[in-house]
Amino acid sequence: GYPEQNWLRSDPQHLNAVASGILSWLWRRPDAYLGAWPHPYQSGLLFAVQAGETLADMDVAIGKTISDMGGRATFYVHGGNAAKATAAIKSVKAQGHDIGYFSDRFEGFQGQSEAIQSGRLDTMHKQFSEARVAVSTPSSFSAPMDSYDKTTQRLLVERQFDNYLAFMEVTDSSLPLVVNRNAAGQAQTVALPRTMIGPEETTEADDPDAGLTSFLKLLDISVDMGGLMVMRIPSQTLLTAEQRKRVFDKVATLRHRTWMAPANQIAQWWRSREQVSVVLEPHPQGHLLRATVAGSPTAKQPLTIWVNLPRPDSR
Repeated sequence: GYPEQNWLRSDPQHLNAVASGILSWLWRRPDAYLGAWPHPYQSGLLFAVQAGETLADMDVAIGKTISDMGGRATFYVHGGNAAKATAAIKSVKAQGHDIGYFSDRFEGFQGQSEAIQSGRLDTMHKQFSEARVAVSTPSSFSAPMDSYDKTTQRLLVERQFDNYLAFMEVTDSSLPLVVNRNAAGQAQTVALPRTMIGPEETTEADDPDAGLTSFLKLLDISVDMGGLMVMRIPSQTLLTAEQRKRVFDKVATLRHRTWMAPANQIAQWWRSREQVSVVLEPHPQGHLLRATVAGSPTAKQPLTIWVNLPRPDSR
């Protein structure tokens, strides 16, 4: 139960959802729902290599480590470094990774006027064009230092960016979030919330080894909970060779349960997944599982439908 003071203060839909879940369990009702990630994966992982500094040989080596384990990353490069990083960009693209936008320079957007922010996005496009660096399409964006505001978000939607990295305040979950729809109600721009600090940040604690151990435990928790992990890795990372090995050795143990895809592929999956809905209906012979696909299916990976059975050994 819940205290009477919550009856009027809480959102009735939330209370109804809690009550429905309790009663469904007591009545041993089976349930069905769409898996968040492509079959057979339990969780999602985005390697976000953010190039505040020029991409270097170390970053190319990290890209190779990720691709060798079957993963793909998004390398976010700002326009001011585009011309200086062309060789490294070609190398990581040859490894199968994507290139995303990281603004025009390593400076946040929060609090700047709309005219300044819009001008910076224009400059960013011009810098990449002049450097003859092709950004992967559909395009991904990340604001330096997670510094953005509602103006930034609106401009990204208006300019039809495919997706952008967001901080955890945009959602209560650890899953992608549709932030814009077209006139027909179809999902367009997707926000990818970064709900975990990166491995390099954890080593800035008083005890770097303990901090990194805590980060690796969080990876396990996120996989078990089926969320999206955005692992931020700064270019020319300060992680030691031993620390990098600990991180990637751990990730390698998760690869059979974790979908390691670039940002635009994750966003496209989330839009495709929205086309499918499932419901478990009462039926004279038990229950009927009904799956509905809206429009022409666009998912390139197989979807999973999870069915919670009412008791052990049910069939």
